[in-house]
Amino acid sequence: MQALNTFSNALNVAGIIRRRRAFKALAQMNRDFMVLRNNLRYASGYAGCPLDRLVLLFKAVSPFYDRLPEFRALLVRFQAGNYDGSLGRQVEAISTLIAHFGNCGRDPYGMNRTKPGDGVTEYKVYLGNIYGLFPQPVPTWKECKNWLKGGWGSPKMAHLNAYDVVCGQANSFANPHFKPMIEALEVLGA
Repeated sequence: MQALNTFSNALNVAGIIRRRRAFKALAQMNRDFMVLRNNLRYASGYAGCPLDRLVLLFKAVSPFYDRLPEFRALLVRFQAGNYDGSLGRQVEAISTLIAHFGNCGRDPYGMNRTKPGDGVTEYKVYLGNIYGLFPQPVPTWKECKNWLKGGWGSPKMAHLNAYDVVCGQANSFANPHFKPMIEALEVLGA
């Protein structure tokens, strides 16, 4: 019986050490997470052009996409320290961030057409490939703002021009990312 208690205590100590290592790794990232949270809050509340709002989202998230291996390692540390289930919220928050970083990340054929380490500009954010609109950078779509509305062949879209369509595309991409990432960062103490 005493051997079982000794073994149980050793497991408990090992779990505590893993937990401390996980929180130490998180503390080293906390300042970056606070900056990200503030940038996401600003972008989510941005009342200007939805295309600019999307660029702000990509500017905030792209540097973290470049650090995905680091966040995956953090997730592994928290999973190892979660032997009793008490770190479930942190594990879920880190998993959420990793998923959103991957979805908003850089892609040579996607919306955010930057390379690792590059800054995001509106000239590197492409929208389109919807309703017959070819992918174009944000400035091209801004020039379409005052174009004639209609001509889509659908009465439901008679009040829209190309600018309106890509603004809707930008909003439908950006909006589902803000709240979950901000909430996850708050769980992690940012």
